[in-house]
Amino acid sequence: MRARTMMSLLALAFLPGAALAIEITNVSHVPSAFDPAKQSVEIRFRLAEPARVVLRIFDGRELSIRAITTPKELLSGDQLLSWDGRDERGRPVPPEAYVYTLTATSADGRGAEYDLTDLSGDRELAPQIARWDPAASLIRYDLPSNARVKIRAGLANSGPLLRTVIDWVPRRAGSHAESWDGRDESGLIDASRNPDLQVVVQAWALPKNAIIVLPERPRVELIAKTDWPESRRAKKIDAPLRERALPQQPIERRSDVRIRLSTPEGLERDGAGVPIARGKLAIRLDVDPADRERLIEQRFEAGFFLDGKHVFENEVGFLPMTWVWDASAVNEGVHYVTGNVWGYAGQFGTTTIAIRVAPN
Repeated sequence: MRARTMMSLLALAFLPGAALAIEITNVSHVPSAFDPAKQSVEIRFRLAEPARVVLRIFDGRELSIRAITTPKELLSGDQLLSWDGRDERGRPVPPEAYVYTLTATSADGRGAEYDLTDLSGDRELAPQIARWDPAASLIRYDLPSNARVKIRAGLANSGPLLRTVIDWVPRRAGSHAESWDGRDESGLIDASRNPDLQVVVQAWALPKNAIIVLPERPRVELIAKTDWPESRRAKKIDAPLRERALPQQPIERRSDVRIRLSTPEGLERDGAGVPIARGKLAIRLDVDPADRERLIEQRFEAGFFLDGKHVFENEVGFLPMTWVWDASAVNEGVHYVTGNVWGYAGQFGTTTIAIRVAPN
């Protein structure tokens, strides 16, 4: 009864003559996740009276990527429309999460819209327990509902972030196992059996009207070219912006950023190409040009770690940033310098370089 009331209110909220608006109720879709290469998804609903109906599918940018219009009025009662996982040009859409709306219009021009996107999604779930299985190279965890998930691995006790394993991607309710080789973003550090290894799973509930298109991917994928007239879903609720609220940012800006560390040109190198440090060494941190603007806009901090231990931090982030390391204070041999950035909107970045310390 409660779900019916909410849907009826949604239908009444957007049209003149609310008391006479059409009701769209009993909305559901099956399955909640599907592979377009094998099946379609069915959207079921009930009309209180005859009406023409438009089913619209939107991607994470709120862009309409498919509109399916019934050729004539549907009778009152239970109805079914299906989506084959293709866009307006008949191309399979990328694996991602999509939301749908239903718009009904009667012969005399009255109408209603069903859209639960803003009322039922982007709620952060309680922290999920991650179970690291080094023998199988898998991160295991469970989800109470369909959600967008981000998994990061790092070292506890003020250690660095080492890797974003999956980044803001949809996953179904139930048990999951994500593949990870235990190495950091640069592939230099093997943290698979480090006693300080810490894996964090964050999840945000997907809206009730979200459809997950399979197969699963580790990063967000969007349609590269929408070569049809642009149409965006109208937001029903405009929540105030919150710090570190990733769901409130455009989906194409939510991913973690790519950073890099570099040493001065002309530095001596060993046989493996690893730079050699003798005494003080300037290490420069910068951000990939494609990510620089969005990181600077949100404000950020940066830090450096030596062999997994925190050594320097700048709370006022600027780019590029240089840290001068006195290599004479550590033992000879190969050491690993990790750089991290963390933005106030929730994005992170990490990379590691190897440096060989030789006698001064």
